[in-house]
Amino acid sequence: MAELKMISPGIQVRDGKRGKSIRYFAYVNGSRETATSRIPYSLAVNPRTHKPSKVLCDDYAAWVVSLHEKAGVSDEYGRRTPTIDELVETYELIANKRRCNPLFGKPGEKAIYTAVNNFKRCVSVSGLTGTRPVTELFNRDKVKEIFNALGRQMRAISAWSMIVSLKSVTASWTLEEYESRGFNVEPPRLPQKPIQANAPQYRMLTKELRDQIDAWYLALSKSNDETMYLAASMTYQLAVRPIDTGCLTAENFKVDPSDGRVHIIYRPHKTEMSSGRVVNWPVLPALWELIRHVAGDRLDAGKSLINSPRTTYGKLNRSMRDAVPALAYTNKAVYELRKLCVDTVRRTMGADYAVALSGDRRDTIDKYYSDPYTMVGVKPMAIGPMSGAQGVESA
Repeated sequence: MAELKMISPGIQVRDGKRGKSIRYFAYVNGSRETATSRIPYSLAVNPRTHKPSKVLCDDYAAWVVSLHEKAGVSDEYGRRTPTIDELVETYELIANKRRCNPLFGKPGEKAIYTAVNNFKRCVSVSGLTGTRPVTELFNRDKVKEIFNALGRQMRAISAWSMIVSLKSVTASWTLEEYESRGFNVEPPRLPQKPIQANAPQYRMLTKELRDQIDAWYLALSKSNDETMYLAASMTYQLAVRPIDTGCLTAENFKVDPSDGRVHIIYRPHKTEMSSGRVVNWPVLPALWELIRHVAGDRLDAGKSLINSPRTTYGKLNRSMRDAVPALAYTNKAVYELRKLCVDTVRRTMGADYAVALSGDRRDTIDKYYSDPYTMVGVKPMAIGPMSGAQGVESA
């Protein structure tokens, strides 16, 4: 009698008189369906790990999808594979329900909006319609195809952010909700992340580039557009992201009795659900004068610091790219101001202060907002007692 050995859920190796072959099985509508794979054993199983190859996994997945389409359900519990439209609509419904639950509070409104829109963007370049089973969209070859298509329209890091949203709509907390609605959803298998899809590690700017940025900033201070200068100053002097600058009101500026200075106090939107830190940082007197001069009436009326921040920062990005040739192809040129601010604070005050100013975690600061590997002016010092050592060596 031929021996059957399970090598993956639904995939068995049959060792018979004529050699080894692959058997598939799956439960559909309460019945156990089986089939023999037409893929040769040499291509179906990795000879070193004895695990199913990608070719075999994809062929098995396609076979299961065909069963689902014929039967209208996906497993012995009567759950069926949703269509693409059904999945995204259900995700939006359950995500907003979870967001309003005080026990969870996340995903946030912006995270839901981003996930849904990125998901739809992936569908738009996939060549699939919303009535197709979502398994066709989540197929690994299809995901690679989507990534390559997006990569021809945008940078690799942006394309990767798009396809990660395919994964976000199948986060662990969603699966139970899908099951309760009669859906059987398997998370997509994303391809290996290309190195080009990683955000570049920060490197300290050259003096020439820093001088060009400062010259642009100084020229901006003398221009007629005071709102642009204020927006740039909030990011350059206080490392405030554009999205947060647009949300600041009078409630975010308070006099601290301990030092008598005006402090900016806010929780950065981007890290609200991660580090969750509240930024509390003193404002330069000159910057506070600028705030009162440009936006004083708005703040007094209970409005935000800057009206139409998207338009303002869009103009800033274009202006900065025009003035600094090295940033000509940078999508978010103004973010260099935030990086410069955080990096300067880290070098002059230390990493803990840079964390307090930015609201980000220490590892984020080290990788994306400062260059800890560029040692400037470091002198040898004795950490423990050493004969003849005087602590920090004098210059």
